[in-house]
Amino acid sequence: DHRDLHSFPTRRSSDLESAYPSTPASGQVLFQAKFNTSDANFAWEEWVIKNSESSIVWNRGVTSFGTKTSAEIWSLTVTMGKA
Repeated sequence: DHRDLHSFPTRRSSDLESAYPSTPASGQVLFQAKFNTSDANFAWEEWVIKNSESSIVWNRGVTSFGTKTSAEIWSLTVTMGKA
């Protein structure tokens, strides 16, 4: 199933930063979200780009980013487009 995050119950969604999504001259689309000290303090194993109105997942990645703690602010940036 590729419709959402799989690591329930440790999941946290975040809105995109105000300047995103952005479309640089390369034709790619950049997405960026910030997770403050009180957000998403657990092991990060996956991410999704999901339309908040339709709940359609546009992209999903599975990778181990490590464990975020309350002493850290993390930003996640995803680039989509032609390889």
